[in-house]
Amino acid sequence: MIREKFLGYIVAIFFLSYNLIIFQFNFAQDAQGTVTQPPSVKAPPFIIARAAGPSWTQVNFQVNATSSTSDKISVYCNPGSGSAFPMGSTIVLCAAKDPVTNLVGYAMFNVTVKDTSPPTFKVPHSILKQADTLQGSRITYNANASDTVDGKTITTCNPPSGSIFSLGLNKVTCTATDKSGNSGEASFSVIIGQTTNKLHSTESGVPTLSQNVSKQLHSPELTVSDNATKSTSPELTVSDNATKSTSPELTVSDNATKSESLAVDNIIENDTGAPQVKEIENNPNENNSLIKVTFDSGKNSRVTEGSLVKINGTSIHDSGNDKLSFTWKQTGGKRINPEDARISTQTIASQIAPQIGGNTTNLTFEVTAPRVTTDDDKLTFEIIAEDDKGHSASDSVDIFVDKNPKLVGTGDTQKSPNILESANNEEQNKSNLPLAEKRDVDKSVEVSTSLDKGFTFVNMWGSFGKGNGRFDGQNDVDAMNGHVYVADYANHRIQVFDTNGNYITKWGTYGEENGQIHKASALTVLPSGKIYLSDQFNYRIQVFTANGTFVTTWGTKGEGDGQFLHPHVPAVDSEGNVYVSDRDLANIQKFTSDGKFMVKWSEEGSNDGQLSKPESVVVDSKDNVYVADYGNHRIQKFTKDGNFILKWGSKGVGDGEFNGPAGLSIDNNDNIYVTDKNNNRAQVFTANGTFLTKFGSQGNATSQFILPEGIGVDMKTGLVYVADTGNYRIQVFRPVASSVTAA
Repeated sequence: MIREKFLGYIVAIFFLSYNLIIFQFNFAQDAQGTVTQPPSVKAPPFIIARAAGPSWTQVNFQVNATSSTSDKISVYCNPGSGSAFPMGSTIVLCAAKDPVTNLVGYAMFNVTVKDTSPPTFKVPHSILKQADTLQGSRITYNANASDTVDGKTITTCNPPSGSIFSLGLNKVTCTATDKSGNSGEASFSVIIGQTTNKLHSTESGVPTLSQNVSKQLHSPELTVSDNATKSTSPELTVSDNATKSTSPELTVSDNATKSESLAVDNIIENDTGAPQVKEIENNPNENNSLIKVTFDSGKNSRVTEGSLVKINGTSIHDSGNDKLSFTWKQTGGKRINPEDARISTQTIASQIAPQIGGNTTNLTFEVTAPRVTTDDDKLTFEIIAEDDKGHSASDSVDIFVDKNPKLVGTGDTQKSPNILESANNEEQNKSNLPLAEKRDVDKSVEVSTSLDKGFTFVNMWGSFGKGNGRFDGQNDVDAMNGHVYVADYANHRIQVFDTNGNYITKWGTYGEENGQIHKASALTVLPSGKIYLSDQFNYRIQVFTANGTFVTTWGTKGEGDGQFLHPHVPAVDSEGNVYVSDRDLANIQKFTSDGKFMVKWSEEGSNDGQLSKPESVVVDSKDNVYVADYGNHRIQKFTKDGNFILKWGSKGVGDGEFNGPAGLSIDNNDNIYVTDKNNNRAQVFTANGTFLTKFGSQGNATSQFILPEGIGVDMKTGLVYVADTGNYRIQVFRPVASSVTAA
């Protein structure tokens, strides 16, 4: 009996143990199946945004991630939400890291910035004039339109300026269409008043008004509706008692603006004796000094840390107060170094209050958004204008700053090619990277004319930050005489490395003085060691020696000869002449070696010889000029005087096709190297555009890129250096052995 009970216990224990083992095994399998899945990243399929300007548009989006191990997982995108996107299509890469499994999930989508806004108009509010003849009066007026992307746009008005307008109320309608096909319309009224005075005949027999008519005419009263927008003109109505022999009574209602009211005074005589309406007076302030300072901050209210914030505004002031000074101060939020903010101004004849002979000062307030610890950190800035008489006016703007983590290359190509790193890690970002691993890459080689075997990866270095060997949006790279030079864009400097990636030196700080830099956009290095740098937001070219000594500079902001709006990669020919592309002006300018303007060519468009957002320029051994025609997805070839030779490329992903060609370089055989930015690759062509090879794909492993921009070929070694901008690193490649012979 005891034995049977004992056997029963044994059997029960066995079955319990068996079930427990099976349960644990199944649980482990379930757990293992769960944790092996990376996070699921949910991103929009695509985004189409309205262009806010000719160059960049701030675009916000939302990307989420979920995982079986955690409900809340941070997602990091490059470019991040709130970044400035160029016209056309840009690929956004997003990643999320599971804090439990350390697995990373990815998502990718396109942000396309299009011009969908119609032109805006500047037309007269209204024109009121007494008749010169029985037929009416000849009226000349100014009416023009401008587009957010295209700038000044051809305007057609009916009746055109210089027409004879008949007695009574006449309506002028103006239309304009931008290059994207968006149309706009604006109208205004021209009223020609009559007189009861007798007319006298001239020698030609045409009756005209007598010169003393102004003393006998009554002031017409004019009714003006609210002026709602710049493109909508006030409606003018004539009272019912207007007849051929009686001047119509017109009344003027209040202008809809808060601080300005218009008053039409009596008719006076001009120098020729012909009557005209007295100029409209405007006295919004008791001291008649500054009228107002207004900043339009609607599209700039939310930014990401470390990004450049540009806020446009306007100050209107009368002609007696031309000497204005503009300052800014922070009234809330975190402290910002003064070197990271500035105000630039441009004064023009006022388009808002031209009747008082006033001026309009266009303001651009630029500030680098600081690092923050939480999203929605609010900064408030006050912009103050003061004239030489002590009168002042001001306006304020709020900026909300969000965190902006970065996807950063570590340089560890074997174990951890990339990590997700937050830009808030200031100490790490400011620290210097260790010296690169020594590699045998500086052996002299001679590149053959055949590159059909492609390229192989050699080395890479860099990550996000401010320390030596770190980059913040580097745009360009060039190699010469055993040194590699990098335009470190948002760190306002040039860094120099050896061919193994070991840091050597750097120069440049933020500022406007000689040798200082405001966004190091692009550079070109000559065999002599002379370096030409595009100092983007100082709107100039700077020249340095190989060790960073300042030599000279030229260029100012503007659209005239020798002026820039967005200077990009310079190129130098055999005679030392310098060619500079301008992304916003869509042209190429040619200078002597010391910066004297010689010639410029091209304009915005898609025809042969026309450009759209040109990026880089290179010159071959015969002094032919090649331009990366970014917006038209092609390469164009010109003579040194700007005559069109040929073109190649179209939008696409095939061999010889592009999606935003950005960087250009050239080797000893005049082969052309192109970074195909939004296709995340590089392509190589002959001087006539024949496709040779390509290398690179999207990603953060070796031989992969995220939005590559600059590219430089070392003429001596044949090594190719690529500025892998989205991964904040430099990658090095060489032609495969079958197409290279050792020197």
